[in-house]
Amino acid sequence: FRTIAEEKFVARQYLESLQSETDLVKKTKQLNDWVDQNLSTLSNLTVINLKQAQLSTLPQCITKLSLQKLNLSNNCLTGLPPAIGDLKSLKQIDASCNRLVKIDRAMSQLDKLEEVALNDNYFQTIPVCLFSLTLLTALNLEGNEIEEIPSHIQQLVNLQICLLGDNRIKKVPVEMGNLKQMKVLSLNQNPL
Repeated sequence: FRTIAEEKFVARQYLESLQSETDLVKKTKQLNDWVDQNLSTLSNLTVINLKQAQLSTLPQCITKLSLQKLNLSNNCLTGLPPAIGDLKSLKQIDASCNRLVKIDRAMSQLDKLEEVALNDNYFQTIPVCLFSLTLLTALNLEGNEIEEIPSHIQQLVNLQICLLGDNRIKKVPVEMGNLKQMKVLSLNQNPL
């Protein structure tokens, strides 16, 4: 396993190796075209791995699938658009190692979501839309720029794993004590 620093270094090297933004747009269009052309044969697809697929946007066509697991890690995404809310069957999403600063509130409609990995991005706050995901058992927001854990975290009553290390968190709210299912809480490398 690589350390977070090694993962960030690899991600940086990968991003620097890309020719241009035009290449990213071209790759996304090629993927969209392929899925659109093959959608009827992909109707049973429940898992898609787009790790290191050089994506700058979420391919719109994926929202037509009944995905349960989606890996978007190690791309160039800066946000997750409203279309993310169309993935009603989604149970796991990994959008780590991107350039994310926001995710659309439509993600709060993904009421089957159990695992979310948004580590190694550029979030300054925990996205509010996550607090309505009451089936969430694992949340990884390590390696961001988060300064505060809001009291709304207590709404995640099924949360068992909460990884918030390597951020800018200065204090832990007392409401964290209400998370009775919590088994793992990581707050390392924060100025507590």
